[in-house]
Amino acid sequence: MGKSLKVILFGEPRGIGNHNDCPGTNQFDTILTNSTLMSRVDRIHVHWSITLKKVSHQPWNNSYMVDRYGVRWEETEYLPQEQILKNIEKFMHPYLAKSPRLVTYDVHIREPSTLRWGKEYHKVIVDALSENYDYIMFHRPDSNIEVKKDGRADKRKLYSKFLDTDIPAVCITPNPNKTLWTYYDKGTETQPWAGFYVSWNAYEIMLWNRNGLILLEQFIKLKAMNEHNHVNFEYPGGFPEGWGVFQSWYTSQRIDKAEDFWSVVLLAISTFSHNFMVIDNLPFRSLIRQKGT
Repeated sequence: MGKSLKVILFGEPRGIGNHNDCPGTNQFDTILTNSTLMSRVDRIHVHWSITLKKVSHQPWNNSYMVDRYGVRWEETEYLPQEQILKNIEKFMHPYLAKSPRLVTYDVHIREPSTLRWGKEYHKVIVDALSENYDYIMFHRPDSNIEVKKDGRADKRKLYSKFLDTDIPAVCITPNPNKTLWTYYDKGTETQPWAGFYVSWNAYEIMLWNRNGLILLEQFIKLKAMNEHNHVNFEYPGGFPEGWGVFQSWYTSQRIDKAEDFWSVVLLAISTFSHNFMVIDNLPFRSLIRQKGT
C-alpha cells in the first residue's frame, strides 16, 4: 500500500510573492521525479505557510530569488495577498493537472513570527500528525533543489532504508566534513574562544518519518510555550556588534536562530530518545537564491 507525503513550505514567498512573472522554483520538478521516493508515495499534499511581508533583518540582500531557469528576480515589496495566491495557484497547476489524485495543496497566511520555529511551526506538525502522513518534508517557498549524485550503493541504500523504517528518524542533507558540534581547543580569528560550536548543516530541507515527527513535536511544543510566555513575536532589527559567527554560548546571541536551532534540537532528541536516528543521506540539497541543477 502506498504512503503519503506532506510537504510544508514555511517562509517568505520571495519571487512568487513579489513578482507576477516569476515561474517559481524547481523543487517539485525534482521531488516528484525522485524514483526512490515516488515508488512509495501515492498521495502528496503541499502546505504553504507564508507571510505577506518581509520579516528577515539579515544584513545581506534577502529580497531576491533565483527561479527554476536560473533567472534572478529582485523586488523589495510583496504583491497583494490576492495576487500571491494566484501566483501560487499558477505555480501548482502543472503538478495538479498532471497528477490530480496524487497532488493537492492549501495556503495558510501567517503573521510574521520572530522565532521561526514557534507556535505556527508547532501547529503544522500537529496537523501533519493528526492527518496521519507517513513522511513530512520541511522546505521553503523560495529555494531550488540540487540532486546530490552519490554513486556509492551504501549511501543510496541508507536513504531507501529510511523510507521503509518505522524507527523514529529524520533524513537530512549530507555534511561529510563536520559533525553537528565542533570542538575548538584554541581560539581563532573567527572562533574567538575555545569550546563547542554549532555546525551549520543544510537543514533548509529535511524529511521526517511519522515516528520521528512525534518526537520532534514535544520539543517544538516546549519552545512554542516558552515563546508565548517570554518572547515578543517580532524580530529586533540589527545584530550584536561583530556579528558574523554564531559562537556556542554567549549572552547576546541565541542558539535557536537560523540553522543552529536544528543542530541543538536533533542533539536533544537523540539525547532523550535513544532509538532516534539522524540519517545524513537525503539526495536533495536546498539551494537558497541559487540555481538548481
